[in-house]
Amino acid sequence: MHEPSDFMRRFERKAPDDCWLWMGSLDKDGYGIYYYHGAIVRAQRFLCYFLWGANYFPPSFIVGTLCRNKRCMNPRHFIISTRSEVSKRIHEEQWKQGKHYARLTKDQIIAARKEFMGKRGDITRLARKYGTSVSTMNRIIHHKNCRGAK
Repeated sequence: MHEPSDFMRRFERKAPDDCWLWMGSLDKDGYGIYYYHGAIVRAQRFLCYFLWGANYFPPSFIVGTLCRNKRCMNPRHFIISTRSEVSKRIHEEQWKQGKHYARLTKDQIIAARKEFMGKRGDITRLARKYGTSVSTMNRIIHHKNCRGAK
């Protein structure tokens, strides 16, 4: 059985603003994991419990990092949030990077379908206008995977 002192030796603490990399085991997604009392826990979450106590955030909250480094263990880089907040933040980052995979409203889906004339380049034009990928707009126009919009 591992103890917290063993845990603290599994990452290298550097300058306060640097990433402190996890040197222990990783899960299939590249996040640090730690075995504690027979259970596998994410290393970042365990560090939060260790530093601030188990009541710091509810189980439904997740630990992310501002630096986007899955192995980072620097608490100054941690973001404690819900999954929906993380999804929203990722979506906003994709927009800033020019990756327009927007979720359209029901009204936008209906409008895009009305604008589609069946001409060459229509789907590409609509994808640009509504901020989606061409493949997403193609599914929208052809009524695939669009719940609630007729």
